[in-house]
Amino acid sequence: MRPGRGLSLALAATAAQLAAGAIATLLDRNLWPACSYNMFNDAFDDGPAALVVDVLTPAGWDDGHSAGATFPVPFFRATEVYEHVVLSGEPVEAVRFAHRVLDRLNTRSWRAFDEIRRSAAVSRPVHGLRVRVLEHRLDGETREHLAFEHRCPDFGVCPAR
Repeated sequence: MRPGRGLSLALAATAAQLAAGAIATLLDRNLWPACSYNMFNDAFDDGPAALVVDVLTPAGWDDGHSAGATFPVPFFRATEVYEHVVLSGEPVEAVRFAHRVLDRLNTRSWRAFDEIRRSAAVSRPVHGLRVRVLEHRLDGETREHLAFEHRCPDFGVCPAR
């Protein structure tokens, strides 16, 4: 290798990275690892939203369960499932999913393991499911809206579908 070639390669690589970073920044693209500008520069809503699941028991609505406490999947996946199936899916699929969740809560509970939360400690039979979305605003106010509610027609276990 001739003298000065290493320095030339280093300068060329640095110039290429700077150019890639500048282009990614101007186009608002994430070009990690060359540039992670927009990874930390997203425009967020007024505040984060949380999903709360309530179940209907013989004593009334048992409020405030996390999505991960209603069926045995990792807690971070449970919220995604509710968002995909219940909040943005077809109403028929949402009811079918609610029946499966209620059936599982009525038949057997599960223990916590790794990222799977333990089942909601509710009195049985569970015969209704309600999903609320809580928006925690930056001004300290919390807004709530009911996103989904399903009750089985008869008091007791929902029919399998």
